[in-house]
Amino acid sequence: MPRSSRMILLVPALAGLLAACATDGTPPAPVAAAPAAPETGEKPVENALTNRLRVTTTVGEPAAFVREARPAQQDYIPVGVTPQRTGVQRSATELQSIEKELDAQRQRSRAFANRPKPPSPYDGRVPPRLRTAPPAQAE
Repeated sequence: MPRSSRMILLVPALAGLLAACATDGTPPAPVAAAPAAPETGEKPVENALTNRLRVTTTVGEPAAFVREARPAQQDYIPVGVTPQRTGVQRSATELQSIEKELDAQRQRSRAFANRPKPPSPYDGRVPPRLRTAPPAQAE
């Protein structure tokens, strides 16, 4: 038997063994197809097919203890929701005074960065490392 035909027979056998190792031997539970949501425009046939192929799942109702544990009012902003800005509205004169303060701070920072720096005492030479005497050997 040629080598390539043995490989053709070996690949499905190995795939079957790996698939058997991936489960605990119990058959998977049947997947019930949920009706498609009218606002998404999904077709029930496609939804059922993707559920059967285990590409997608249908989200069921949460258990009672989960519903009881969830707060009525969420203290975080959900993903995809843009919060409304509730900042203080400032007048034009207030904005100009804030801008002047920021400009003054910028100039102070730049002046500090451009100040004359003292020369370094390092002249570029590396002093030689002192060698320690080897330990005396006992005779």
